[in-house]
Amino acid sequence: MMLRKGVSDSLPTVARRTRELKQRIQALASRGAASARTRRVLIAEPGPPGWPERVLRDPLLDPVDKMVWIALRQSAVRQRFPSYARIGQAANVSSKSTVSRAIAILRATRWLARCGTPGTPKSNPGTSLVVYALHDAPLPVTDTLYLDAGYLSFLQYAQAHPHARVRKVVRQILVSLEERVDAGIRRAGNMR
Repeated sequence: MMLRKGVSDSLPTVARRTRELKQRIQALASRGAASARTRRVLIAEPGPPGWPERVLRDPLLDPVDKMVWIALRQSAVRQRFPSYARIGQAANVSSKSTVSRAIAILRATRWLARCGTPGTPKSNPGTSLVVYALHDAPLPVTDTLYLDAGYLSFLQYAQAHPHARVRKVVRQILVSLEERVDAGIRRAGNMR
């Protein structure tokens, strides 16, 4: 399924909180904190204390996905994206492929955004910085596209993911997005 280009005029604006998050990411990149060839950083949005009820009640997430989200949330304090082995240990998951599947589902459902490489740190050319943002609620599509320019490409690619559960969730997400675009086009057509 290909997601059609919609009517951008009818898209909601990006939330102030998301714009501020992007500024934090850009500031992190400009500080030049990379110490290895590629450094993966995890940032969690400041939210209310405790774990949000939304992640526990999200019907698209399996229990393993929720446990991986919790493991990532706990790791975000150090602002380093943990290894799959560390995530698996924290989430009581023995398979790296299951951790990978859960991360793909969290990204598809917009609980996690891959914010790309905001730039090469000036203090250490030849390195790159990849930032992931973990959210206390699924990010709206507009905000996701603002932070994660590769989100739609990821969804297209994930339709052929080796794990059937990822493919199923991605199909659901794409159908939902297609319906929203169609509804926006119909609304725009009625306005003329």
